[in-house]
Formats: sequence, structure tokens, C-alpha cells
Amino acid sequence: THFRSFDRIITVKGLAVKDVEADLAVWSITFNVTEDTLSAAQANLSSSDKIVRDYFAANGIGSDKIRLQNINVVDRMAQVYNSSPTDSPRFIISETLVARTNDVAAMVKASQNISDLIKSGVTLGDPSGGGNTVPQYLFTKINDVKPELIAEATKNARKSAEQFAKDAGQEVGSIRTANQGYIQIEARDP
Repeated sequence: THFRSFDRIITVKGLAVKDVEADLAVWSITFNVTEDTLSAAQANLSSSDKIVRDYFAANGIGSDKIRLQNINVVDRMAQVYNSSPTDSPRFIISETLVARTNDVAAMVKASQNISDLIKSGVTLGDPSGGGNTVPQYLFTKINDVKPELIAEATKNARKSAEQFAKDAGQEVGSIRTANQGYIQIEARDP
């Protein structure tokens, strides 16, 4: 009888929730131009590049926080299966700039004023029809809040174990095994 009583175990899980503020914002913006000649397309792309960089600067994101991610050139005349009308522009050039900053408020401001780029003549989005991405807001200091989360989750697990034991007419003993589980960060306002 006593031998089997040592086998009485339950597994409980604790949950902890904490609101944290993002401390890093990353945004890839793609824009494109179409022209009949490559040199005209390059000139228009340079103009759009300057407008986008100035736009970020006006919203508090300096040039040191922006980098070129990609430039893509499409020559419709060089495509094997060209189904474009003959009067459509020959060249499509797209460029992607990435802004990365710890000033999350500046990124929020920039994303809320995105229509200013369109008003300035910048054609946003992927030329093959994809839309522009939205900024990603990240939290990089998980180790700063992890001990607090683990303590709260453990406390909540203990409460659950005590309720199980009370309902079963038993007492909670020591912890046999424990694991941290996983920590998940989700956007509060997706």
C-alpha cells in the first residue's frame, strides 16, 4: 500500500502573461519604376530612392538606419515569353530599402504616414503584384523578463496543483520534475 502511494503524481502547467514594449522596429519598403530606357529608369529609381530616404529622415529615422536590400531589373524584351503590349515600358526596376531602428515611435509614425510617399510619386509594392510589408516590431530583451515570468508561472502551477490535491483529499509534495516550457511573444494589436 505504501509502495504504490509514492507513485501519485500530477503534471501541472503554469502560465504567465506580461505586456512588453517592442525595442526594435524593422521595415522593408519596395518601390519600382517603369521606363522605356534603362538610363531613364535608373534616374527615376534614384529619385524615388531619395524621396524614400528623405521620408524616413523626416519621420525621425536617420540614413544610418537604412540600408539597401535589393535591386531587381526586368527587361521585358529579354523575356522568352513576353506577352506585354508593344507600347508598354521596356524596363521595370524595383528597389527594396530596409529601415532598422530602436526608435519604435519613429517607425510607428513613419508607417502611419505612408501615403505621403504615394503623394510624392513613389510607386510602392512589388512590381509582380505583391503588396508592401508592414513594419515588424520586435522585443529583444527576453532575458530581462524571463525570471519574473518563470516565477509567476511556477506560482500559478503550484496553485493548480494545490487545487487538484484539495479536490482529491491529498497534499502537494515536492516537485519531481520541472521544465520551463516556451515563451511566446505576440503583437497585442496585430
